[in-house]
Amino acid sequence: MKIMKVEVRRYSGDSKPANVAEIVVVSVFTDGDVSGTGFASAPPGVGAIFRQLIENVLAPQILEADPRLTSDLWERMYSDAIPRRGGEGIVRVCIAAIDMALWDIKGKMLDVPVSKVLGGHRELVPTYANCAHHMPPDELAERAASYVAKGHKALKIRGTRSFVTPDEATERVRQVRNAIGPDVRLMVDVNGSWNVDTAIQQLRKWEPYNVYWLEEPVAPGDIPGYARVRARAGNTYIVGGEQHAGLMEFRTLIEQGHVDIVQ
Repeated sequence: MKIMKVEVRRYSGDSKPANVAEIVVVSVFTDGDVSGTGFASAPPGVGAIFRQLIENVLAPQILEADPRLTSDLWERMYSDAIPRRGGEGIVRVCIAAIDMALWDIKGKMLDVPVSKVLGGHRELVPTYANCAHHMPPDELAERAASYVAKGHKALKIRGTRSFVTPDEATERVRQVRNAIGPDVRLMVDVNGSWNVDTAIQQLRKWEPYNVYWLEEPVAPGDIPGYARVRARAGNTYIVGGEQHAGLMEFRTLIEQGHVDIVQ
């Protein structure tokens, strides 16, 4: 079996691509009757760059290759597509979209979900309601309570510094906790917008509110900062990974104990 074609499509809904994130859909076609599909989210205004990278830089590295050799093809794209530079930045996102399509092919050939191919398959997973609405604390608390009334056992709110100050984030935590009661898990995501000192200070202030996890407390590149925050986090789990990419970054986060949960 060989890869014969890589096709890229861009979707941005009814909005202009320059104003909204796009979904980039990558289809990998083989010389057999099976194909695979992968996806990437492109920031506003760069969907065309994603397409050019995939079509002109990455796809030529895998054409005529066996799609089942996922690890080898990932390494080929990462190491050889841009010599001496590696597949960093948005290149890694584009590699991931192709890699996803290759795993899709592998799952279809084996006639099993990709989750089973990867291992660790579970029938049930815990969920939470994303209550990260940009609204005043009292309205946010009311919305959170409505989610609990619908049966949700865990909620996540946002405290990103570009939207609220740390003190305002604390007020959001306080009002939401009072509204949902003590038995519902409450998580906070700050999108990497704090520094280490702010994160530690906020965790101390939040001790009475039993915050289950703090997500992305510091910038994604501040790996030592993650370790410092986690060491002072008390009973709150430290979560990260949304802005990280690649096996090496996640290996560092996990093996060196910088995060409790990978998001």
